[in-house]
Amino acid sequence: MEFFDTQLLVHASEGRTSLESSDPWISSVVAQEFLLFQKSGGESNDYYLPLVPKRDRGIWVSRALADYARSHPPAARLRSGKRRTDSIILEFGDTFPVTVEYSHRAIANALNARMVPFILAYAECVDAASRRVIKSRLRFLCDVGIKCKPLTDRSARLAQDLLRDFTERYTIKNNFRNTLNDIMILAIALDERARLLTDDRLLAIFSEDFLTDTVLGSENLYEIDLSEDVGKIDRRPPLESKGYINSRWRVRYGPV
Repeated sequence: MEFFDTQLLVHASEGRTSLESSDPWISSVVAQEFLLFQKSGGESNDYYLPLVPKRDRGIWVSRALADYARSHPPAARLRSGKRRTDSIILEFGDTFPVTVEYSHRAIANALNARMVPFILAYAECVDAASRRVIKSRLRFLCDVGIKCKPLTDRSARLAQDLLRDFTERYTIKNNFRNTLNDIMILAIALDERARLLTDDRLLAIFSEDFLTDTVLGSENLYEIDLSEDVGKIDRRPPLESKGYINSRWRVRYGPV
């Protein structure tokens, strides 16, 4: 199982590189960045995707759901999508702002079921140029057969643990959401004991310092191998020993 970071996916979709993997995956965090879910400031989403029951997933049902969605104006779809989607709330005490992660299970389920018309119907809440990008990128994901793993409460908690370690040594980006996204991408790969391919040098350095001795590559491509317990993962000190037991960092499911 190999997870790809967002920028590698963008480059591959534009024909600048190729995804050489027999088992390509992305996290729902990457899916949302790639498909332009999140506003540039990171405070909310540009669109949301309803969580579809398992019995209703599939290409043919996708078209029916898309037709129904398009019977309502985009503003109504935006409200409906937000109301009917999944959400995970990450709280960081007084350290960072509360972050609500929407539509992670929804986008993973829809991508894995190849429900392209359904996704596009809700993406019509964005401007025309963005819609063209989303449509092209969805076609790319289907063509290369990428599968998607959602952010869960477990991987979100793991992301909080990693973020604590990260902020002890490094400065976060000006936009906190960008740093959080990077860490959540790493956390999902770690939770799945997979390999993560990324062009993020700092993420690779952090992983080698805190998680694994197996980080390969240089400059534009790093392979962070989290597929085996190589030692550092299990040697990380428990949160209690680091004084975090009363830190008020927690994860809970929505609604808000």
